[in-house]
Amino acid sequence: MFGLFGQNQDAISVKETQELLQSGQPPKLLDVREKREWDGGRIPGAVLASPAELANVVKSLDKTTPIICYCHSGMRSLGAVSNLKRMGFSNVRSMSGGIVAWANSAGPVTR
Repeated sequence: MFGLFGQNQDAISVKETQELLQSGQPPKLLDVREKREWDGGRIPGAVLASPAELANVVKSLDKTTPIICYCHSGMRSLGAVSNLKRMGFSNVRSMSGGIVAWANSAGPVTR
């Protein structure tokens, strides 16, 4: 139980996420919040994949597609990563701190 709050191998920092998004082969960025949260602001280039729609959103993706999930603060995205792994995806991570950490250190959110 205490491992949830320590280092998590499925987690990726905001800085690492930023670097990957600026690379030649950026990962698919999934916002796993609800639509009302999405409407309040999101990371540029993200795709809305609320919990109810996650399976639908990813059904056209190759199982090896690099995916980074984010939510408000990082907990729901860890759950989304677990769900995606159960679906057979092998290259998925959760952005630590969610959109709150992004807004505080990485830059803009769009509306």
